[in-house]
Amino acid sequence: MERKLFPVGPAYLAHVRRRVHDLTFEAHDKHEEERNRLAGGSSSDEIIDDLGVGDEEEDEDLLSLDPKEWKVSFSRPSMERETSFSLAT
Repeated sequence: MERKLFPVGPAYLAHVRRRVHDLTFEAHDKHEEERNRLAGGSSSDEIIDDLGVGDEEEDEDLLSLDPKEWKVSFSRPSMERETSFSLAT
């Protein structure tokens, strides 16, 4: 089976811009900052990854739980949950 791999995405486009214009990483970064400043956009360092969820209040009961205890209780089966069975012949 033969597959074709197509180079895409912002990293590839940045690579092509650097190669075509014979830029170093530093020169390319300065050029991108200037372009963002002129466009009125934020730089790539200021990306806010919120997904529209925002902050939500945490319940006091939830905050009082110890994460280590919660992980231990679900990672090991307890003795009460174990059941034994026999095979009928």
